[in-house]
Amino acid sequence: GIRDWSPSRGLGDVYKRLFLEIAHLPSVNKVISNSNKIDEWFDLLLRLITNSNYNIYALLKQRANRYTQKPLFQSISNKTLSALSYNDAWETIQSVGTFLQSNIKKIDTVGMLSTNSIRSALIDLACLAYNIPVVPIPPNLSSNHLDYILTHAEISHLFIDSASAEKFIEQIKKRNTDLFISQINNDDEWKNFVSEYDKQSYQEPFKHDLNELSTIMYTSGTTDNPKGIIFNQTNIITKRFARALALPDIGPDDNFLCYLPLFHTFGRWFEMMGAIFWGATYTSVSYTHLTLPTNREV
Repeated sequence: GIRDWSPSRGLGDVYKRLFLEIAHLPSVNKVISNSNKIDEWFDLLLRLITNSNYNIYALLKQRANRYTQKPLFQSISNKTLSALSYNDAWETIQSVGTFLQSNIKKIDTVGMLSTNSIRSALIDLACLAYNIPVVPIPPNLSSNHLDYILTHAEISHLFIDSASAEKFIEQIKKRNTDLFISQINNDDEWKNFVSEYDKQSYQEPFKHDLNELSTIMYTSGTTDNPKGIIFNQTNIITKRFARALALPDIGPDDNFLCYLPLFHTFGRWFEMMGAIFWGATYTSVSYTHLTLPTNREV
């Protein structure tokens, strides 16, 4: 039976990861779901994840190799569709990850102060892939709560969308002596940043324990200072396999609509990471051009 098989019996990490790759396919998950073997299957997947150190970097690499030129990210604005393929996204993730891994200290933490955008998503994924602690910061925070998070999370590098974080610009500038600040909506600055390293100089991430801190997500701080929730690679990866078993019909033919912000757990994990896990496409629509059934603009 499934439960009797040990993933350590002469099966190398490459083959363990190939086995894990097929677990995102509906054809596999439907069989497991219909055979009432979900618990046994998930137990096997968990052992394979642990034994092969299967992390977000490995997941992204697999999907880029499998889905190549298929759109990973799409955005619709002014009735124009722009897309970024799995391959191109993976190239940017490796470039950003290599830059950060080469230029920040082990104790440093990256912060992102931005509304949803492809660029902020790519920075987030680069940090997750290279296990660089990253904190998405809601732009709707109060100035006091922003100061609290920057200090509490010990953020050393802050990527901002100056358009969505306009009210914080002067506040952030006062910290420029101890904070590296980069504006991701500045096209020239972004182009220089992502081209810092070319394909020949890409690094793989340093080896990390799957249970090390990967990211902190903060609550809105409605009643008091925001509370930080810690996630590690094990949390993030295993949840995706669990979701696939719970929703076995979802797969590479689906298209996810970016509905919730990426500083929200459901938006970040189910929508964005879910789309990547399933090999689907993640589409964002400019809210000014989204028409409700009543034909009212929102």
